[in-house]
Order: sequence, then C-alpha cells, then structure tokens
Amino acid sequence: MKKETFYKTLETIVTKLGYRYSYIANKEFKDRCKKNMIRGKNQTEKEFSRVVDRKAKFQFQECLRGLIEESYLPPLKPHFIYIEKNHPPSSWEGTERLINEARGDLEVNVIGLIPKKIGEHFCYQRNSQTITYPLSAELFFTCLDRVQKREDHETLAGNGPQSVGVLLEFLEFFKGESLDENSLKNYGFDKFIYAPFTQEKSPVDIPSDLIDGLVNALKFKKTENEQKYLIELNRIYESCNMKFNDPDQEGIEEAINLFLQNEKLLQASSKKEKPTLPNTINEKRGISNQELR
Repeated sequence: MKKETFYKTLETIVTKLGYRYSYIANKEFKDRCKKNMIRGKNQTEKEFSRVVDRKAKFQFQECLRGLIEESYLPPLKPHFIYIEKNHPPSSWEGTERLINEARGDLEVNVIGLIPKKIGEHFCYQRNSQTITYPLSAELFFTCLDRVQKREDHETLAGNGPQSVGVLLEFLEFFKGESLDENSLKNYGFDKFIYAPFTQEKSPVDIPSDLIDGLVNALKFKKTENEQKYLIELNRIYESCNMKFNDPDQEGIEEAINLFLQNEKLLQASSKKEKPTLPNTINEKRGISNQELR
C-alpha cells in the first residue's frame, strides 16, 4: 500500500465527519533546512548532513508539539495528526516521549498503522539460531517491487542492487520485533488500524529461489561478499518478472471506518456533546505550524 493512498483516504473520511486533520512529514523539514542552510567552507558533506538532520529534527518536534497543543483550541473535537517519518522500532519511544510532553490534560491516543494480514512471518536459520521478522516475504517483496519500479523519487528510486541493499537495512530494523498488540503497547501505542498492505484477494506466491536469494543477502550483510549477494538477489527478482498489485481502495476505507466505528466516532460530529476523544494521533508526517493554520 502506498502511504499517500492511506493518509489521503484518512483525511477524506475524517474531515467529512467534521474532525480536524493535520499532516506532518519529517522529510519536508529536512528539505527546507537543506535549501536554507549554507554548508561551511571546511565542512564535509557528512558533517553538513548531520547539522541539517539535527536542525530538521528540532523543527519537526516543535511543529508536532504545536499541533498537539492546538487541539486545545475550540471547537474541541477529535484531531487526527498523521506523522510521516521513518519509524523503526528504535524511534518509537522517542516519539511517545515527545507526545507525552505536549499532551498536557488532553486525552491522546497514539495509533499504530499495521498490516491487516501479515501471513507467514519470514524467518531463516543462521547456524543454530532462528532469525525472525514480523513481516511476510510477500510484504517485503511488494515493497521491493514498488521501489525498484520507481524511476523518480525524492529519496529512494529504483537503483538495482543499491536500492535492494537499502530495503534490507529497513527490514533489519524489525529483526526480532513483534507487531502484536501487547508488544506495541509497550512501545506506547494505544490503538491500531489494521489496513491491507498487500493485495489480499490475489496473494503472490514467492518462488523458493527468490526466498533463498533474500536469505543469502541477509546472511552476508556487512561481509566482503555483501555486494555479490545483493546483485544476485536483484538478478533473481528481475528474472521472476512478478506482478504485485496494490490493495483495493475499498479495503483501506473499510479499515479506517471500522476503527472509527469501534471508537464510536462515525456519528460523533453530529452530536453537540463533547467528543469522547479530544485528540487522536496516528503515527507518521511535516510542515510548519504557520503553514498548517
């Protein structure tokens, strides 16, 4: 599922119900900082990039804090803030801490967007250890297929073995993690939207040689043979010529509406009493406070 498909669908549904909706994307702050900051004469590209990242992170956090605080303003109603940000498990606690600092007396719910149907978890054996991931091989290759077919993208366009390697880095962030509710609640998530990430009506069977290629690429990460196995994985993927379809739009709408129904928010906008959720926050995206007002 493309992220734009989900957050635009979410915006359409919640604004029609009369709720507030905001979108904040970390990347937009990075782009703005990079454009407005001047690299020092003796500053390396890596050093400059770190300075840009720190500045963008501060601006992103201040904007998110402002959006949460704006939920105090009348008329008091549920406020969905969609945060677009690379969110590996290592960053979840930091986001929760920022939200808790800004929430004050507001009732805030951090909502995790997770796959409705994960399928068989991808795993492989390394020596006597079983390495597990909370995602299916189909979901990984759906993501890989989308990246490899992108000719123009601001951060990650398809680039053969190189972009395959980047996707493996993202996959490694989730090694040994769990996406079950109890585990996610320990990270600060309160509620969940279960949406289709793959085409559930016509699941794709992943060939065994493609699975083997993925396993080898992971086993030989950060070794002298890493590039060899990235090239091989990309070659197998291209030779399979597989077709991965996006999930149906109605499935995404159904997932959002089911969440709202469970939270008793589908008719809340027509009632005069105070809404049951003064502020609802869904993980992911950035613009400045002034631009969002």
